Amino acid sequence: MEKINFEVNDYSMRNELLLASDAPVILDLFASYKSSPRTPITLWNEKVNKIIPEDISNEPNIIRGRELEPVIRDRLIPIFHPDISVREDKNTYYSPDLEFMACHIDGQIVGKPRLAEIKCPHYMTMATTWKKDGEYFIPDSVKAQCLHILACRPDIEGIDVFAYSGEKVIHLPYERHNETVTTYVAVAKQFWNYVEKKIEPEPINNKDLAYIDSKKERLSYYKNASTALKINLKEQQKIKQEIKLNTEKLENLAFVAKKEIGEAKGLKDNDEILCNLVRRKSKNGNTLSLTFPTAKVA
Repeated sequence: MEKINFEVNDYSMRNELLLASDAPVILDLFASYKSSPRTPITLWNEKVNKIIPEDISNEPNIIRGRELEPVIRDRLIPIFHPDISVREDKNTYYSPDLEFMACHIDGQIVGKPRLAEIKCPHYMTMATTWKKDGEYFIPDSVKAQCLHILACRPDIEGIDVFAYSGEKVIHLPYERHNETVTTYVAVAKQFWNYVEKKIEPEPINNKDLAYIDSKKERLSYYKNASTALKINLKEQQKIKQEIKLNTEKLENLAFVAKKEIGEAKGLKDNDEILCNLVRRKSKNGNTLSLTFPTAKVA
């Protein structure tokens, strides 16, 4: 395959290669997403069948990242981190050892064998996915992307991750650990072997099973359940019944709380917020729901 520069949204090329944005998928880090879970099987399907995903270029998250990235790189990083200079780099980099791996980068750190990875998470995502116990950290999905980039760029010592959600630019260095990179490369090789041989990876969630089932011939008979599955099914029935009972109990408790809140914003205990009453309008009417933050009243 000819090693050429191509745009990030060029799927005629993306489907021929494994890129940094694919790394969290092959590591099962996006399988639990509620809105659009991605698994090795969904990615495998895209690569093997040359599927072009739905255009999401006009979604707020994508627009925010696209418009803010050059601002963060050229204007905000020099303000918040004046000792670091980032130079834009639009090249496509290919692994010198593995033909199926390539990456794009957000910039080069001037004067050092390091790269920049710029993220623009929503402020709520920043507070929950990027921060714990008052300390910022690099989420696993971003670490996976860094691993992929380091695998493609053996000349690079580390990646400086910059995250901006509307306040200051957070700087989180990610250093090269060759053993971790080697472990990732082994997973990448295994996945690409599935792609080349057109063998489906193992399913890891219900969406995967539904995809596989859609291609099977339907059978008219029932299977005999194994002893382990009999126990499994009984446990499922028990849990579902408990969920039903707890759901009814929770709805009754929530009703009482919402009724007491009335027109207020929520409830507090001195200076501690106990809950917020969230009001939403939809086609089906108005809804009320409770949220339970850990925050102080201003």
